Amino acid sequence: TRVSLKKAGVILDLVPPPTKVNNLIFGRTWVDSPGEMIMTNLTTGDKAVLYFQPCGWFG
Repeated sequence: TRVSLKKAGVILDLVPPPTKVNNLIFGRTWVDSPGEMIMTNLTTGDKAVLYFQPCGWFG
């Protein structure tokens, strides 16, 4: 996904973590996104990596 910040003149490239839906048929439905999200500034070449931990049994 690309995001353009026109006032700042910055273009960002976002790679989200994989997302999965749990308990779709039975129980309470919830969404989990474990893994890494990579955000790259295409203007300067800077990169940030965010790591999301998988959800545990109790939240």
